[in-house]
Amino acid sequence: MAPGPAHPLWTSLIGLGVGYALVARGRARRPAIALGYAGATLLHFLWNHTIDGAPVVQAGAGPWNGAATWLAGMGKVYLLELTVAGALIAVTARERTRPPR
Repeated sequence: MAPGPAHPLWTSLIGLGVGYALVARGRARRPAIALGYAGATLLHFLWNHTIDGAPVVQAGAGPWNGAATWLAGMGKVYLLELTVAGALIAVTARERTRPPR
């Protein structure tokens, strides 16, 4: 199963945290890098956990043993990552239209 844009997505979450920590003011900037890292780690964990749950063909079992469950899990992970990618695009577009401080 090809990860597609998964690794760049996870890396961009860390970059978002670092970028926010650089431009934010006040107490909100303190946990920004850690939250970016936590988000990247969580998405990577979900990806690995789903891949590790891939169906294994056993002797006497059909080739689709557990495949439907696995495909449903992959669909959920892809949907979550697509949502996060959309949010990152929205944040980037919003920040590009704001005047510099």
